[in-house]
Amino acid sequence: MEPDFVLHLEIVLRSLVLGELLLFCVAWWRWPLHAREGSLLAVAICTAGYMFLAMPVLAPESGFLRGLVLALTDALPYAVWLAGMFWLKDEFHPRWLGIVIAAWAVWHVYFFGVMHGQGAYHGISHVVAILLMLHLVFMAVAELGDDLVESRRKLRVLASIVASLVIIFIAAGQLAADRLDRDIQEFVSTVVVFLSVTLLTALLLRGAWPRPLPLGKPVSREPADMLPPRAAQLRQRLDEFMAAGGYRQSGLGIKALASQLDCPEHQLRKLINGHLGYRNFSTFRNARRIKEARERLQAPEHEPVLGIALDLGYGSLGPFNRAFKAATGLTPTEYRQSVRNRR
Repeated sequence: MEPDFVLHLEIVLRSLVLGELLLFCVAWWRWPLHAREGSLLAVAICTAGYMFLAMPVLAPESGFLRGLVLALTDALPYAVWLAGMFWLKDEFHPRWLGIVIAAWAVWHVYFFGVMHGQGAYHGISHVVAILLMLHLVFMAVAELGDDLVESRRKLRVLASIVASLVIIFIAAGQLAADRLDRDIQEFVSTVVVFLSVTLLTALLLRGAWPRPLPLGKPVSREPADMLPPRAAQLRQRLDEFMAAGGYRQSGLGIKALASQLDCPEHQLRKLINGHLGYRNFSTFRNARRIKEARERLQAPEHEPVLGIALDLGYGSLGPFNRAFKAATGLTPTEYRQSVRNRR
């Protein structure tokens, strides 16, 4: 292909991506903006920065403005990882997140806006980007069985792999920039981003991409007499299993539970998600475990916390502490002490 044709085609593709990202922001925006939705909008903004970076309107002499766009471009892998964690893990809401993002943003603005991206950090950032994307794919695959939201289950691996491959491709290209033709690298990267954004935007417009729900959304429940007969029977067996303490089984997952209830896994997933309101099986299971743990921690007998954890099916104290604190805001020891202080 002629160089001028390639350049014009690249500009057209970048412009189309910018239009698709604008469409995504308009379709996705709503107020108040929750952190999960904001993370996806951040991905769109950072991707727009990457597309805008090589446009003729932003010359290398643009100075500080170009540095800010470089900062957005470099932030893309982090935004993708953060959005992936919010989207894949309903309980992902670290308290340190705001402070880390603020400090990281100040450093990036300084590094790219003032130092113009000159320094070892740029290369280190690309390596970190690749590691973050590998972690994202691992999380998408490893926790697939715990996900009860059918629409999200269909997309979590596809979206994570597509986004991660794009970021890894770009980061690897930047690391090997000295050994590659820059014009060809930018053109191929533009094509890859265009195809990926087009695919994900098409899924969004078809309604296949579920919105991340706000944190703290109350669990919805329907009376058993409103369920179809087959679902009502399954719910009765499920309630009996849980009432008998089946949730204490170590390593209990949706597949093992479906086998013990003698029902198809997808029917059990639909019941727990669609009729009981849980989006992850671990949340459903832990709700029963934490309820019993709270009762036992309130008892006058000083039962060891480790004994309670093991008896409830946790393999060690760490997972029990994390699950308990996520549900109550306190560790088991802190919760027990708070109960004693109220007496």
